[in-house]
Amino acid sequence: MPAKSAAVAACILLVTGVAFMGCDSPKETASNVADRVEKGIEGSKKALEHAADKTGQLAGAAGEQTQNGLIQSRKAIEEAAEKTGQALAVAGEKTKQGLEKAGEEVTDAWILGRVKAGLVGIDVLKGSDINVDCSSHVVTLKGRVPSETARDKAVAIARDVKGVTNVVDRLTVGSKS
Repeated sequence: MPAKSAAVAACILLVTGVAFMGCDSPKETASNVADRVEKGIEGSKKALEHAADKTGQLAGAAGEQTQNGLIQSRKAIEEAAEKTGQALAVAGEKTKQGLEKAGEEVTDAWILGRVKAGLVGIDVLKGSDINVDCSSHVVTLKGRVPSETARDKAVAIARDVKGVTNVVDRLTVGSKS
């Protein structure tokens, strides 16, 4: 509030100075000067009240415009969110359809890769020559393995891969001839 007090004091000094400047003669009484000062203070109060009213009106108008802008922004954001949600739903459906088609086409390839990867690095299968084929989720193992244990391990690895419905064992046991 110091700024407000300083403003009021400045107004009083200004009005007092104006009141004394307007004196016609030294005979003018102190009550006349006091009347002028009082009228000046009253005029200053009215001017301040008018300024405060105008400031309040402008602030109210600015607040109303801000509120309207916020309402419009909220509506625009809600519309954008709705459109984005709709677009995401469509994109999600298209992606799902694409994955379903792709899943039908690449499932055998995926199974083939998993079975081959599962056969790598297994000690009991060292020295084996295994050919892996996959068709309609059925894995066929062909080739040579060094032992019955190696055969059982290769078939078990193929059988444990997700999506495999059957394993056809065409492996032969024996060493290289």
